Amino acid sequence: MRFRTTLKKLIADIEEYEWFFDVYVPESAELSADTKILIVDDDDEEERDEYDEPVFPKKIGFKLLMSISQLIDVVESCETEGLSDVIKTINDYYENHAFID
Repeated sequence: MRFRTTLKKLIADIEEYEWFFDVYVPESAELSADTKILIVDDDDEEERDEYDEPVFPKKIGFKLLMSISQLIDVVESCETEGLSDVIKTINDYYENHAFID
């Protein structure tokens, strides 16, 4: 199963997706509200690379951002509900692989 959306819409509708789905973003994308997002159910992907990762996202120039579960944790950790603050927190988590204090 694959879904396409934007980061803004994903944040607003995050509870509609299964916790184990993976979130992909374009290789060269700066995260913003309008960043295009690909959501993939890894279990449904049959074509795999040598690391057992799905091939489709890479074929279209996307890289793994994080899972829906991780994204929910990041969004819930954000002290404000402002979209720009949530996106900054997501970006900080992605760049540092950890929450920022």
